[in-house]
Amino acid sequence: MKHWWLYMMLVLSLGVNAGVLAVYGVRKYRQYRWDEHLVRTMVKNRAALRQLDREYDMHARRSHSLREFHWQARRELGRLALEENPDSAAVEAAIGRMVEVDRSHFSATFDLFRRIRQLERPEYRAKFSRLERQWAKAIDSIRAEDSIAAAAEGREER
Repeated sequence: MKHWWLYMMLVLSLGVNAGVLAVYGVRKYRQYRWDEHLVRTMVKNRAALRQLDREYDMHARRSHSLREFHWQARRELGRLALEENPDSAAVEAAIGRMVEVDRSHFSATFDLFRRIRQLERPEYRAKFSRLERQWAKAIDSIRAEDSIAAAAEGREER
């Protein structure tokens, strides 16, 4: 018990070291996003990576503003739903704004995807083209199953 202060200093030092390592780990790995890492390994060179970063930032800002417009139209639609007799023209206008905003957002996302495809390395392009074909087959089979189910439901109702 003569050297208890030495043990206390050791425990305190270990606690401080553990805290520093925890803060470092959280700051480093919280910012890591696998999709950004994947894109960075796919592109051809640093100039393409800088161009992609600019386009991604521009797309993120545009997506944020489009989401705001979408939520404004959605709030308007919710307000109209609470009215006793809502004006059908106002309801259609709000729905039309939501559809147009969604169309713009999907179009911008598609354009960004196409630009990424132009910047990627040929080996990744071949790999993802194969995956896209497999995905398209899966989507087509789901659509075929849905249309068969819808046709079967239509026959049962008659």
